[in-house]
Amino acid sequence: MRTNQELSRLSAERNRAQDWHGYCELFHPTESVYIDPFFGELKGQDKIRTWFTSVMSEARRVAFDVLFEPTLCGDTVVVESLMKAVNSDGTATALARFCHVERYRNGWIVYAADYYDTHPLRQQLARASQRTGIGPPPG
Repeated sequence: MRTNQELSRLSAERNRAQDWHGYCELFHPTESVYIDPFFGELKGQDKIRTWFTSVMSEARRVAFDVLFEPTLCGDTVVVESLMKAVNSDGTATALARFCHVERYRNGWIVYAADYYDTHPLRQQLARASQRTGIGPPPG
């Protein structure tokens, strides 16, 4: 059985590598939940994997700079990052501070949640929809 330290290390490595299949293998098959501010609550490894392999694989223009070493206390780890939009020229624009929390039980991730201000992302989506003529104007 994996220890909490091993889970924390594997989670960080697989997130940095954007290895979403590998990351999702760390979630308990049935007793896990992932909460995202935009997409809501996903339950079970299969639903979490489907979301990560579809949405996150398309989100290559988003990068996360870890601001502090992950803090593991008992069965919970907290990671604070700066979420950035990667521009087509390779530069990056800061979007929001981002906090990721995971809880572990019996060698599995059983809970993960992301916390961040969604307003900067909603503004970007609104601007993009105006440029393409898709969607309502921001307001």
